[in-house]
Amino acid sequence: MQSHHYAGLTPDVVLAATESVKLLADGRLLALNSYENRVYRIGLDEPLAGAQPGSVPGQVVGKFYREGRWSDAQIREEHAFVTELAGAGLPVAAPLAFDGTTLLRHAGFRFALFECRAGSSPDLDRPGDRLLLGRTLGR
Repeated sequence: MQSHHYAGLTPDVVLAATESVKLLADGRLLALNSYENRVYRIGLDEPLAGAQPGSVPGQVVGKFYREGRWSDAQIREEHAFVTELAGAGLPVAAPLAFDGTTLLRHAGFRFALFECRAGSSPDLDRPGDRLLLGRTLGR
């Protein structure tokens, strides 16, 4: 019987993948909801250098891609698009680049790391939330 691709994605592998790009994980790991991929909130010993306002200090999100679902070229295209959106000021979390690449590999897994960004539903009674929502829809 063939094992599932993710059977080898243990907590140790997730933490080692994070450390493979010179980020020191502190052992905190929380699995997040995802239909296709495996996604984790990963604690770091130190805050991420150059983190954007609104990011959660000392944490990143790791996305481990399901084998056979998307090609490397498709994943890179998605990363480029999200990076373009972030550059245009839209409130999205773009993948982090390490040595010029956003699609990383460790122990047979393809993955990307993102700033951990706090999110919430807009409070339509707050003028600032309505303004942000309107600007985003207008774009």
